[in-house]
Amino acid sequence: MLFNSFEFLLFYIIVSVLFFIISNKWRWLLLLIASYIFYSSWSISYLGLIVISTIVTYYSGILLDKQNSNVDKPETTRNKNKHSIVAASLIINLGILFFFKYYNFAATSVNSIIPNTLPFIDSLLPVVGISFYTFQALSYTMDVYNGKIKAQHHIGKYALFVSFFPQLIAGPIEKAANLLPQFDKSTKFDYQRVRSGVLLMVWGVFKKVVVADHLGIFVSKVYENPESTSGIIPIIATLFFAIQLYIDFSSYSDIAIGAAKVFGYKLTINFKRPYLSTSFGDFWKRWHISLNAWFMEYLYIPLGGNRNKYSRTIINIIIVFLISGLWHGASWNFVIWGAINAFYLLVLDRLLFSIKNKKPLSLLKKMFRGTVIMLFWSLSLVFFRADNFTDAITIYGNLSFTDNQQLYDFGLNQLTFKFVLGIFFIIYVVELFQELGYTSDNIFRAPLIVRWSIYLLLPLAIIYLGAYGSELADSSFIYFQF
Repeated sequence: MLFNSFEFLLFYIIVSVLFFIISNKWRWLLLLIASYIFYSSWSISYLGLIVISTIVTYYSGILLDKQNSNVDKPETTRNKNKHSIVAASLIINLGILFFFKYYNFAATSVNSIIPNTLPFIDSLLPVVGISFYTFQALSYTMDVYNGKIKAQHHIGKYALFVSFFPQLIAGPIEKAANLLPQFDKSTKFDYQRVRSGVLLMVWGVFKKVVVADHLGIFVSKVYENPESTSGIIPIIATLFFAIQLYIDFSSYSDIAIGAAKVFGYKLTINFKRPYLSTSFGDFWKRWHISLNAWFMEYLYIPLGGNRNKYSRTIINIIIVFLISGLWHGASWNFVIWGAINAFYLLVLDRLLFSIKNKKPLSLLKKMFRGTVIMLFWSLSLVFFRADNFTDAITIYGNLSFTDNQQLYDFGLNQLTFKFVLGIFFIIYVVELFQELGYTSDNIFRAPLIVRWSIYLLLPLAIIYLGAYGSELADSSFIYFQF
């Protein structure tokens, strides 16, 4: 059930209407049932995995809470018990994640060194959203372990925290301290809030089907046959993918945040205009914010962060980026992608950008730096987008500023090509205004004719200008595969 489908529109309308009709006491149950229906629409077998993760982390939290509050036992005993509980939760959850997402990758890698060591399981298919909800559930376990939050004793509301459908498949990865308490609040229908949430959802769908999916047609045509394209075409395809990836993923986040806002819940902002970053360090504070915050809190800081020697800090950063790359996909391509971005942060930031300079930059300088960062980022994304290492090397080898192929032979005619670039330019201008402090509230305060022009034009553009049909190989969101 894709966000950009009629099925989801109907599903969401029904859930929203029921949400505001029934008593607040039972809304958690409605949303939990809706979330399980939503997730099972991908595959009913997925439900078993998310239920296992939910039960394991729920009872881990209960047991950890008992250890935290049991002052009769010596602290050493309590700590030993807590370590065992956390270890069990980590082993079970990461074990499931490893088996379904990484086993075949590990088997292939091992067998390439020592043939016929591990069997390859052909029937093992990727589980949609497993990386996201596993990290979200584990953050709860570790927060209870560290005494940052109390354990949730209502198993239904905790199950909703793990499976809340707006952000279940591709985030944002929520902290229990942020999302769980909101399920206890009584929310009423508020026209201003609902209008704002719906507009954000429509904006997200617009970005997805009108821009990202059109760009994806061109990108797919080039990357499916990398050996058959050369010159400026793979350069354009790689730049297009950088735009597609951002628009696609941020559009999902927009829809998720808007959908939750209609219910009266606030999700974490996942993107803050990354292509206006002033350095690579700044980029990673603006891109996939919830995941990077997770790695910062639960991996980088426990490794020592930057508290030790600079050489140790470098090692910690490299470890985080390599694991982040592997989190994105079971392929050495993603590990290499992570390593490249670690190099950008550790080396290029020092060479190209004055990371110690705290003076705010003008918008024009942000635009320039953001463009430079986007170009380097695009080069790293060749490994992110290519199907395998060989294809990535082929793409790199074919990059040049020659024009030996027709630009409009890759799924987009001249009119569509220029139209999509024009729409992206409009989105970029919108983000420039957002960087200056403008918000959706400025739209709601605009003259009536301006407001309703936006309200009407966005849905019409989705219907008439979206990428549909046989040319679109896949309309799912890119991050669903992770």
